[in-house]
Amino acid sequence: MSDRKKLGMCNYCQSLGPIYEQENKDGVPTFLICHNCITDVFVGIEQDQKRKRIRQRHNLRWEAWMDSYRNNPGE
Repeated sequence: MSDRKKLGMCNYCQSLGPIYEQENKDGVPTFLICHNCITDVFVGIEQDQKRKRIRQRHNLRWEAWMDSYRNNPGE
């Protein structure tokens, strides 16, 4: 993401205002997102990561594997 804020239209909510831009390798802006939408995206990513950690904690096979890995990391 570019640290520069520009004025434009958000690709998600189509509101006009300050936006962040993502550029491709040629320097062409390909992804424009406003502050409200980028916050929603980051919150969604954080919630997914929390759900994944909770699922792993409650998965008994995962816990058994983790216990054996912690006790025998070289094997």
